[in-house]
Amino acid sequence: MVRLKDIAEITGFSITTVSRILNNDKTLRTSQNTKNIIKTVAEATGYKTLNEKKKERYKKKNSLSMVVGIIEMSSTNEVIKDPYYIYLKEFLEKVCRKNTIKSLSLTFDLKRQKYVNNDISKLKVNGLIAIGRFSKLEVKAMEKLSKNIVFLDTAYPNGEYSSIAPDLELGVKNGLDYLFEKGHRKIYFIGPTYAPNFFTNLALEVRRESFIKYMKEKKMYLDSLLLECERSSESAEQMLREYLLKGGSLPTAIFTVNESVAIGVVKVLREFGLNIPKDVSILSYNNTIYSSLVSPALSSVDINCDYMAQLAIDLVVKQNQIKNFSPIKILCSSIISEKNSIKALKG
Repeated sequence: MVRLKDIAEITGFSITTVSRILNNDKTLRTSQNTKNIIKTVAEATGYKTLNEKKKERYKKKNSLSMVVGIIEMSSTNEVIKDPYYIYLKEFLEKVCRKNTIKSLSLTFDLKRQKYVNNDISKLKVNGLIAIGRFSKLEVKAMEKLSKNIVFLDTAYPNGEYSSIAPDLELGVKNGLDYLFEKGHRKIYFIGPTYAPNFFTNLALEVRRESFIKYMKEKKMYLDSLLLECERSSESAEQMLREYLLKGGSLPTAIFTVNESVAIGVVKVLREFGLNIPKDVSILSYNNTIYSSLVSPALSSVDINCDYMAQLAIDLVVKQNQIKNFSPIKILCSSIISEKNSIKALKG
C-alpha cells in the first residue's frame, strides 16, 4: 500500500506538503509545477486520499446493488426532432457506468399498459428516471414499478415526485442579456408558439413567452419579431425560406428555441448568401455536441446536461436510502457558451 511517506520520498517534498496538495488545500501557496509533480506520482502509484477511499466505499456500498430504470418519452417523433433528449439519456447511462449502477432502458407497452425491458423477464428496479413529458397513464405505470421516481427536464405538477429541470425563463434572460452586451437590439425569436406541457397537453412555449416578457421589460419588443416553426431543422428551414422569399427583413441577431432550429436557420441563411455572424448572429439553446458540428459553431445558452444527469442519479440513489423521503424540485441555471456565431456590434 502506497503511503504519503512514500510519495514524499519519491518527490522530495515534505509529507505535509504532499498531504495538503492531494487533499486540495486551497490555502497552500506553492507552484503549479509542484502540484503537478505530486499529483502525477500519486496517480501513477495508485495512492488514494481518505476522502477518495470514503467515496469508493460509498459507491460500492450504495451503488452496486442499485438498478435504475431510464424512461424516455413514448413520442419518438419528438425525441428525433430535438436530439437534446437523446443527449440526456446518454449522459444518464454514462453516469450510471461511472458509479457502477445498473441502468435499464424501459419502454411503455400501450397494450399491456406497463413498462417493459426486453432483456429480462422479471423487472425489478430501485428507482426510475423519466426524461421529458408523460401521460397520466404512463405515470401510473411507473408507480407500479417504484415510488422512487425522478423526472428529468420537466417538473411534475403539484410536487408529488422529485424533478430536475432547467430554469428556462432564467436561461432566456441570460441569453438576451448576453446579446444586449454584444450590442444587439433588433432580435428575432424562432420557435413554436405552443409546446406540450408535462401531461403532453399543448401550452404556451416557455422560452417564447419568456422572450416576449423580457423584451417588453427592456422596452425592445417593438423591434423584435416572433417567427413560428416546430422544434426541428426541417420546419425551421421551410418557415425561414418562405419568409425570406417573401422579402422578410432580418434582425442583427436570432435567438432559437433549440439547436435543431438553429441548424435549419444556418442552412437557409447560407442559401441566401448571408454570412454568420457577419450579417446575422445566432444564439442557440441547450449546447449539446451538435452546436459544435455546425460551421460556425453555435454560441448557446448552456443548460449543463451532464450536471443535470449527475443530479438525477444522485437524487434517485439518495431517495432509495430514505424510507420516507420528501420529493424535491431543482431548477438548474444556465451559462452562455461562447463560440463563433455571435458578432459584437460597434457602439
